Amino acid sequence: MPLLDGFEATRAIRRGEGGQANVRVRIIAMTANSMAEDKEQCLAVGMDDYVSKPIALHELSGKIARCASDARRRQGAAPTPSAAAEERAALVAEAPVPILDLGALLENAANDSELAREIVGMTLAEMPRSLDALSQRVTSWSPEEVLRSVHTLKGLVLQIGGLRLAAELQAIESRLRGQERIDQLAVTQIREGYQQLELELKPWLAR
Repeated sequence: MPLLDGFEATRAIRRGEGGQANVRVRIIAMTANSMAEDKEQCLAVGMDDYVSKPIALHELSGKIARCASDARRRQGAAPTPSAAAEERAALVAEAPVPILDLGALLENAANDSELAREIVGMTLAEMPRSLDALSQRVTSWSPEEVLRSVHTLKGLVLQIGGLRLAAELQAIESRLRGQERIDQLAVTQIREGYQQLELELKPWLAR
């Protein structure tokens, strides 16, 4: 986000900086990670629930429904990811994996092919900007900003079924969390992975 990340924005809302009428507004986190510490941090800052990318619409709608029907709930046990999300997370952690998983893409769009096409279109429009932002942050070297950029890119490609590139980004993210520095060669490799994913998507988009 330009000024605040999700954690800072939530803290500000809970402090009343968005107006007293919005102090109790429901907040569901959406992130590329599914690690327990991320869930705990989301709940600790005052968020009501948590979903990890790639987003399954039925899972998200269920969490929204629970928030709407139980206005008194503020915190509880960390939500359990869906079986499909856990399976994809396991795939991302292994290699080799397919460049494109159309089944995952369609599942993220509730098996609505038109919605899937819209998601792909928006993602392909956003990716060049996100890649350029990563390159700039690597050059200026801001570790937190580089990690945030890689995290964002991973979520984008998972949303459109780009399992291989997501696996590569997960590996880079792990290196960054281990205080390892990356260079423009890593950015070039990410760009090449994105180009492969785009080529895989073109025949499906042309149908």
